[in-house]
Amino acid sequence: MTGALTVSPVRQRVGLYLSMASSTITGDEVFAFVQPLPGPLRRPLLLIGDRFSGQKKAARLLRALSGTRIHVECLPAYAPELNVVEQGWGPTPYGALANFLPQAINDLAQAVAGSLLAKPQRPDLLHAFFRHAKLPL
Repeated sequence: MTGALTVSPVRQRVGLYLSMASSTITGDEVFAFVQPLPGPLRRPLLLIGDRFSGQKKAARLLRALSGTRIHVECLPAYAPELNVVEQGWGPTPYGALANFLPQAINDLAQAVAGSLLAKPQRPDLLHAFFRHAKLPL
């Protein structure tokens, strides 16, 4: 999974963007996922990553493409509690899918996608991710 939480600095609207891959995610796939985000946001973009190698490559490609419009920062080496996107994954296996028994891998992928795609419609939940990480909006 690749995910991004966006925050509007003025109205504090929170958005969740997700992409599910069927294999290991590469820097090129992270780049393809993040590249369209500045378009609809219409503002400079601050990307905060968790030091995944694919994110590093994507950050280099984005800086080359967008210059100063995109600024990239990394979380400390091991700080999952600060990664607000990580909060989005946690409830899925322990909540919505706790007793789910898939018949096939496609059933599992569909159930995970359904659980994760329900989150963007819950702004209260997305705001809670930031509160859990003790990051003010």
